[in-house]
Amino acid sequence: LTYELLTVSYSVNKTAIGGSSVWNDTSTQIELCQVVQLKVEDHDMVISEDIREIDIDFDLDVDFTITNNTLGAATIEQGNGTTNLGSYLSAVRCSADAFDSDSSPLVPNAELFLCITSVSTDVGIASIDKMDIAQAEVYDLTVIVDGKPEFSSITSIEYVSFTEAKVSTFVPSNRFAFEAGASIAISGEAIMTLAVGPSGRKLQADVGAKEEAIFVLNVNLQPEIVAEEEEAMMNSAASAARKGCVMLGMVFASVYVMW
Repeated sequence: LTYELLTVSYSVNKTAIGGSSVWNDTSTQIELCQVVQLKVEDHDMVISEDIREIDIDFDLDVDFTITNNTLGAATIEQGNGTTNLGSYLSAVRCSADAFDSDSSPLVPNAELFLCITSVSTDVGIASIDKMDIAQAEVYDLTVIVDGKPEFSSITSIEYVSFTEAKVSTFVPSNRFAFEAGASIAISGEAIMTLAVGPSGRKLQADVGAKEEAIFVLNVNLQPEIVAEEEEAMMNSAASAARKGCVMLGMVFASVYVMW
């Protein structure tokens, strides 16, 4: 929660004072009731209220001054509103060290990192409840069930902060097609929670409601790219192996002749 200074000023049209309802001809004062409210954006919820009765001695020839600056007691009423917490959730493929989006294709044997973030500091991620990886007509892989990795040896969940979580896992190359133009669909559910305010209270959802938010994204795949030097070494090794087989065959032939 941040605080900012709000300056309220009035511009008085001197030519319209005499016929205005704010002008008291008996006391020769301008009488105002000023109400300043702090509200939650897009919701009819008043967080703080400042009520002031302002009497202004007005000199038509010079200027005006405030003679009554008594601050009345503020009244804070309870407000109720509803919202869909799913709109606060964002999920992208990222790297091991950062939450920045990574749009490069995933290759076989590479670890997949998924960053799940709440876009509001007032809404946090309590847990990643479910996650699946699917490839159309190829294979479906369950990654997370009931908030726990299905295969803890290849999958981990890290809750980095109140609004950030990171999932790391591997996509089995023998179950999914790593081909040019291929992709996988990642879907899941996160359990969202609301932040506790300075007073120790927090906004309450409907009693018994389960605050689930769904995330869906696609990740492109591609075959593993072999470097030219590595490919040359592999070709050289294969050639040497073939020559060894030929020489071994000659030795067997010589032995056969001698017998």
